[in-house]
Amino acid sequence: MQFQNVIGQFSAKHKLQNMMASGRMPHALLISAAEGFGGLPLAVALAQYINCENPTAQDSCGVCEACNKIKKLIHPDVFFTYPTVSQKSGDKPVSTDFIKQWRKAFSENPYLTYNQWLTQITDDNKQGNITVNECHEIIKRISLKNYEGKFKVQIIWMAELLREAGNALLKSIEEPPANTVFILVTEQPELILNTILSRTQMLCLPPIEHEAIEQAIAAKIDFERKDEAKRLANLSGGSWATALELMNEEDSEVEDIFLNWFRYSAGNFSVQTASGVLQIIDEFHGLKREKQKLFVRYGLFFIENCLLQKLNGENFLQHQALEASKKIAARYSVEAFEKVTNLLNKLHYQIERNANAKISLHSTSIKVNEAMAI
Repeated sequence: MQFQNVIGQFSAKHKLQNMMASGRMPHALLISAAEGFGGLPLAVALAQYINCENPTAQDSCGVCEACNKIKKLIHPDVFFTYPTVSQKSGDKPVSTDFIKQWRKAFSENPYLTYNQWLTQITDDNKQGNITVNECHEIIKRISLKNYEGKFKVQIIWMAELLREAGNALLKSIEEPPANTVFILVTEQPELILNTILSRTQMLCLPPIEHEAIEQAIAAKIDFERKDEAKRLANLSGGSWATALELMNEEDSEVEDIFLNWFRYSAGNFSVQTASGVLQIIDEFHGLKREKQKLFVRYGLFFIENCLLQKLNGENFLQHQALEASKKIAARYSVEAFEKVTNLLNKLHYQIERNANAKISLHSTSIKVNEAMAI
């Protein structure tokens, strides 16, 4: 995995390149990145860069023995920790128990999500965890001499799942053996122990740049129409994981649900509109979390186009959504659209934090009705 294989994130790559060039690479780096923003692939690309036998100022060479081994996740000095599940009562799982599944999953999709990983290792509705046993394994691994790499690199993916077990790693993270680098990757840094946070240098990844994700979509699907890649890039919210999902399935379902919800929520209150909203809230509650997030991202895209329509007549929507947005843009104010945008952003945050979807959308519906009151 090279930096050039990581979609976008140009500023973060530049910071890491500068750290290497100046000799100021921290011994413990925390990459904070929302799902699909590229935290894991960037961590692997960095591990490859610092162990490459012939690096340039911008990237690893991609062809030396170290690069080839890290690309396949088989380098003896690059270690991976990730959420695991117990296969039976009394199990004390560690990451190496699932290394074959891990290599396969990463090779198929470096932008692997937590839920996608769990489906690779369990058929049950179990939650993954990083156990204290795994922490003890980490301590043992990094205490060994390097086999062949310039650096031992320990990557911990979904580091928020360390929870209290992370206390076992405090000394190792603060004072690791020589030529050892910890790279922690998290989607929720607020869930990581403060004692770990204080021992790491944080690198926050923003959403993937729009142009970069649009180009990646166009290259992967080979769309004949540029507008389609642009539309999916807008809907992705800067997440390649979401972009992949959009490319693999139609988004017409969430479009229909959102348009119906918005018509009811923005309309004058009546028994009919209240009943319609409640029915859609129940439907929304039954969707998987990824579909719920897609509903909100589509909503943000729709409102953005209503604003564009109102301000300069520009609009990237299609079919029924295009016609609906023109009518809505003519009826409501810029201030109303800005309020709804803020409400949808808040709803997205709540869903990401596993808030009750039914309660969250119900509250948002009431506030949208207030914001759109004429």
